[in-house]
Amino acid sequence: MIKFLQSKNNIYEGQELKNLRCLLRLDFRAIRREIKYFFASALDSNKHYAIRAFYFLLLGKHGSNRDRNLIIEEYDNLSEGYTKMAVILAVQELGQASRNSFYSRVKRRKKSKRISAFIEYVKSLSEPTYFLTTERPRIETYEEVEEDYYGWF
Repeated sequence: MIKFLQSKNNIYEGQELKNLRCLLRLDFRAIRREIKYFFASALDSNKHYAIRAFYFLLLGKHGSNRDRNLIIEEYDNLSEGYTKMAVILAVQELGQASRNSFYSRVKRRKKSKRISAFIEYVKSLSEPTYFLTTERPRIETYEEVEEDYYGWF
């Protein structure tokens, strides 16, 4: 999947986003070259903000504390709130003192109830979480639907 993202075939934002979402859910060990690619892509202002957010999340999940500190340095350069929230989530595994210092700085500067609530949510997580898990949708058979529909007549 990473080879596809780095290839010339990666031309559609929708495909890139789906690949990034899958990568975020997969349990793999990224090598240094891939982490550098995640960082370069996260900083690429030509990419859609949602795609950049996923690259930040991948960098936070697979990178080192050094990488997470680099993410923090980019926070003030970001204009989109969605991407900023991804950065807040991406640094959740940073050392507690550095992470809390960053979160306090963001709260002081932004003074947004939404951002403050999101930071408190991230701090309350019992284990690192980079995506929400949802129950797999179930397909109902037509017989069950018809039975319920006609049963009330």
